[in-house]
Amino acid sequence: MHPKALAHYQEGHVYREQGDLGAARDAFLQALEHDARYAEARLALAEVLAQLGDVAGALTHARTLMDDQPNLLSGAYLLGVLLAKEGRLGEAVGSFQRALFLDASFQPALRALIEIYRQQGDLQGEISMLERLLPLAPKDAEVRFTLAERMVRAGRTADAGAPLRDALALEPNAIHGYLLLADIEGRLGR
Repeated sequence: MHPKALAHYQEGHVYREQGDLGAARDAFLQALEHDARYAEARLALAEVLAQLGDVAGALTHARTLMDDQPNLLSGAYLLGVLLAKEGRLGEAVGSFQRALFLDASFQPALRALIEIYRQQGDLQGEISMLERLLPLAPKDAEVRFTLAERMVRAGRTADAGAPLRDALALEPNAIHGYLLLADIEGRLGR
């Protein structure tokens, strides 16, 4: 790495911390002028461009980053976020799946996929991602409530009891959970 690229990169972070996103953008661009393959500078530039509202520019740099560094988890995730922001959900799914390929326990990608599948009405995709998230978020009652509700909606009523009971153990005052449990038990004839 060129020493000037590192200096500009560090300068960009200082500007970013100070809230001067325009100066940060310029510093990251200068870092890339000295070393076009400087992944951290390109990632930071894409993030700053997105913060400035230049999603198209951010996407360009995120794609370039992934072309240069296809195994960069933060790059795959950022590309997914930017694509989702642009409404390109099919492409975003691919980027989030890439992030999960790189780290199967990366919760932000799992949560992003859950939201995309929910928006698309893909109940099975949503349930699949919730089931993957379940062991990674042992104290998250909302994940369990959501999984149980989606399982009931998908006709998997018998499977919904376990995550619902776990959720109620975490949040014993959750009235909506008891209502769902009563519904499940009624459907199962108990």
